Formats: sequence, C-alpha cells, structure tokens
Amino acid sequence: MKKQSKNILCIGAVLALLAWTVHTILAEQTPGQLAAALLSADWRILLLGLPLMALFLCCEAGSTWSILRRLGCPQSFRRCVYYSCTGFFFSTITPSATGGQPAQVLAMSRDGTPAASGALDMLLVTIGYNTAAMGWGLFALFTAGGLTAVYYKHLTLPTSPYG
Repeated sequence: MKKQSKNILCIGAVLALLAWTVHTILAEQTPGQLAAALLSADWRILLLGLPLMALFLCCEAGSTWSILRRLGCPQSFRRCVYYSCTGFFFSTITPSATGGQPAQVLAMSRDGTPAASGALDMLLVTIGYNTAAMGWGLFALFTAGGLTAVYYKHLTLPTSPYG
C-alpha cells in the first residue's frame, strides 16, 4: 500500500510539473503563435536532432560504462543509458541544469554503486565533456575564425538604455 501511494504521489508531481510547463509556455503566447512557430521550423533540422541526441546519450553512457568498470562497480551498458537519460531529463527540468548529475548518482546508488564512485564518474564525464567542447571550439576558431569575423561585422547589437 505504501508503494502504491508513493507511485500516485510521483505521478501527481509529474502531472503538476507538466501542467505548470504548459501554462508557462502558453502564458506568453497564444496557441496560434506557438503553432505558427512550429510550422515555420525546418523539420529536417529538428528530425536530425533526434539521432544526434541519441548518439550523445550513448556516448555519455559509454563513458559511464567504462569509468564504472575501472572503478570496480560495473553496470550494464543498458543501465548506463538509463543513467544518461535520467541526467538528461533532470538537467532539462531543473534551473541552470543542476539536477542531472545528482539524479544520476542517486540512480547509480540505487543499483548498488557507491555514491562516491558515482560522483567521481560524474566528475570525470563532465571533465571529458568540457575538454571535448573546448577542443571543438578551438578547432572551429582556427579553421573558421574568418567566418566568425565576417558574421560579427554584420551583427547588430541591441542598444542599452544606459548609454
């Protein structure tokens, strides 16, 4: 009975968050404006995002799988994909994307991974992600820096009311 009431409470919380999200989105614009924005979007780009998001999740899961094995807390690749999806979801719904890593560590600890190993995994995955992002940024700077300068010249910045 206790588990059933906990499930009902969790479902209620998710539905409340969903209702709040829909209200927040529709508070600033009408459903017609939202529909017009969705219809004007390039669906090819949006559809390309789906496999790229899946690739991101699988790469993060691969990193977690490898790190946890080295730490002596092996988990299946499928569980690591679950951890990545958990982190992705909670990063999406929390302010400043701060909820993903703690949720991942909690999910790992529920599967028997020590919290210290889960936290170390998150630290190493974050370091790897930031290193890769910096590497790609530097690569873009050195290979397409001139393109950035051309676009910057044509950029119109909003004027500040303070001068």
